[in-house]
Amino acid sequence: MSKSSERVASTLSGWTALLGLLLMAAVCFFLIYGTIHQVDGNAQIGSIPRFIGSVLLTLFGVFLAIGFFTLQPNQSAVLLLFGSYHGTAKDTGLRWANPLLTKKKVSLRAHNLNGDKLKVNDKVGNPVEIAVVVVWRPFCVSPLTD
Repeated sequence: MSKSSERVASTLSGWTALLGLLLMAAVCFFLIYGTIHQVDGNAQIGSIPRFIGSVLLTLFGVFLAIGFFTLQPNQSAVLLLFGSYHGTAKDTGLRWANPLLTKKKVSLRAHNLNGDKLKVNDKVGNPVEIAVVVVWRPFCVSPLTD
């Protein structure tokens, strides 16, 4: 049995990543628009490779958009890269991580388990009521421990 420990994953602010993605979308739009609508109406030598490059850049932007996720308070995300533990993200709000990472959300809030009351007798025969209340908070580590 191996000992597992939690690693903090580095994620970017989602708003910064969204701004970068919007800038990239604007550049792609103007590249495609400029390629389709030539200034003088004549096809230029570099127009086809520029058009293909801008379309590929647009597809790459769509791929990068997969990396967005949100976390609520008392929630974390376990990040897995092709099934192996990469880290845990605990920062709340809109976040961005590598699109190849699988994000599994885990609740960190306290959970309660209330047991029913039981009537038992002690050694002398006096009736005693006992009950159990268990409060636990998940400890977020790699879900793939040995």
